[in-house]
Amino acid sequence: MKTNNVTPRNSGGHGAFTLVELLWSLAMTVVLSGVLSPMLTRGRNVSQSAVDLDNGRRMMAATALYASQNEDVLPYPGWGSIPAGLPGWAYTTTANEITRQYSSFGTMPDGISGPGRDKPPGDPDSAYQRQVPFFRGGQLGPIILNPKYLMCPKDVAEVTSLGMRAIWGGRMCKVTSYVWNVGIIEEGQRTIPHPMTAFRPGDILGWEVSEADPFFMNDSANQPYEGLTQRHGGIAFQRGVTYQDWSGSGLVFRMDGSASHMSWRSFVAMAGSSGGAEIKGIKTIPRRDPDNYLYIGPQKGRY
Repeated sequence: MKTNNVTPRNSGGHGAFTLVELLWSLAMTVVLSGVLSPMLTRGRNVSQSAVDLDNGRRMMAATALYASQNEDVLPYPGWGSIPAGLPGWAYTTTANEITRQYSSFGTMPDGISGPGRDKPPGDPDSAYQRQVPFFRGGQLGPIILNPKYLMCPKDVAEVTSLGMRAIWGGRMCKVTSYVWNVGIIEEGQRTIPHPMTAFRPGDILGWEVSEADPFFMNDSANQPYEGLTQRHGGIAFQRGVTYQDWSGSGLVFRMDGSASHMSWRSFVAMAGSSGGAEIKGIKTIPRRDPDNYLYIGPQKGRY
């Protein structure tokens, strides 16, 4: 008879986990989770910021190409609520031969009416998807081609959170995370922007819009005082608080083709607030000061 010399798993304690070992394993899992989670978050933030910067450079490259094909004139900033405004850099307000390939709508649907107003961009039934054909038919759409380059990835990620769904639902313009500076049409006094060469290289053409108020995205252009996001590099901050520093930053892109993340404090120093009031703790730069790159334009006395 053959003898079986294999020791059963429960006979000598070799292979079965003791209670102490299980507790130790659980404790290590908790510790590693606490260590790795911030590292993963930081890594994700770095990646999102890099994509954001690339978006800004792509927009400026497309803008330079558009201007070179249109006697140096910049695209229209999109000043005027959807669908009443003129066609602009981010979208066309009325159907054209490009939009008709993708949509039956005669005008660009606003982002707050109809179903899907608070659904994230990736949802096929979202208001975002109904607006995408009008991005394609906009002034930069045929150059940029892919609508994802108009969206900050961190903005898209935040849309899925419960705290941001209501704000996202209230954004009339959903095809972009960025706005252009209404200074290129003298705060709405012009319908045709100034030529690109009429501005200084450092002048800020656009920025990543503040999500503090959904109305800031009623179109694709803003006054500087409507603000910059703080979603990059800062601590978690309260959405809906417009003039409070949370140590964050947002994307800005300039006439020289560059893009960078500017701190909220630096932006506000140039932008000021809605009534021109001082922002507590921030020394403002006068609008006509040479170091103010937000209030821009070749009109008399600006520089």
